[in-house]
Amino acid sequence: MSFLSSVSIKTKILSLAAVAIVGFVVSLVINYNMNTANAARLQQIQQVFFPVVEESKANLVRLARIEELFSTAVSTGEMDFIVTADKLRMDVLAGMQRLDTLWPEKSSEARIMRADFEAYFTVARELSAGMVEGNVDPSSMAGLIDRMNSTLVKARRDMDEYSQSSLNAFNQTVEVSNQAAQNAQSLVLMVALVILAIIVVAAWSTTRSIDTALTSLLSSIKDIASGEGDLTRRIQKSSHDEIGEVVDWFNQFVEKLHRSIGDLVTSSRPLTSVSDDLHSLTSRTSQITEQQNRATEEVSLVVDDMVSSM
Repeated sequence: MSFLSSVSIKTKILSLAAVAIVGFVVSLVINYNMNTANAARLQQIQQVFFPVVEESKANLVRLARIEELFSTAVSTGEMDFIVTADKLRMDVLAGMQRLDTLWPEKSSEARIMRADFEAYFTVARELSAGMVEGNVDPSSMAGLIDRMNSTLVKARRDMDEYSQSSLNAFNQTVEVSNQAAQNAQSLVLMVALVILAIIVVAAWSTTRSIDTALTSLLSSIKDIASGEGDLTRRIQKSSHDEIGEVVDWFNQFVEKLHRSIGDLVTSSRPLTSVSDDLHSLTSRTSQITEQQNRATEEVSLVVDDMVSSM
């Protein structure tokens, strides 16, 4: 309170507006940063993770389709199915190239996945084409089948892991965005509550400071104005703001008025003495006049007696 009493009323009022503006700016900065970060994450989801998830799932479907085509080609003895498998192979390789371009952080996994897929496709096509054309060596068939199955398992595992990794990255980015939004909301709410508390405390302190100063000023003025109007009393200064200046100037005015009235009283004392002397002189003059009147009356009586005796 001692600090607030030394601050001007204008500064107190402006400080409330400044606190509100600071709170608004802080909230705006927090929201801007959160929106900027989330916009970048959403862009990453839209341009990277979502296409990667789609393409990796599509490659798994193509792999299953290639496996089915090779099996059908062997069952039917038709090379057309193998030709279709060749076309799907090109689609799978093109898809893996897109994955490498979209998600360069996983380029090493993409290269391993491509190599394992090529190993499977080479063995599976060699075995299927040999069985369709009937030129496969029966002695090597078991080894080719084992190699095909092992490379198929490896290629499918690589694709599954890559797809799951992309899906996890997608979900993690979404969770980070949601968590960032929640954290920003909590932070904005906390800042708003803190700013509100500061404004309430500052407003209460400012109002109380102004009210205390005005109450003291009014009470002192009433005491001076009521009763006999004691000009020796002064208003106690309780603040150093505009109200404190009013108190200072009022006390100076009363001081000057007190001195003026004192000088007037001092100056009137000789006049009182002269008035008393004049009153005494007038009284003596009246007495002398009265004595002269009586003497005149006596002379008049004497004269009347003399006239009567003649």
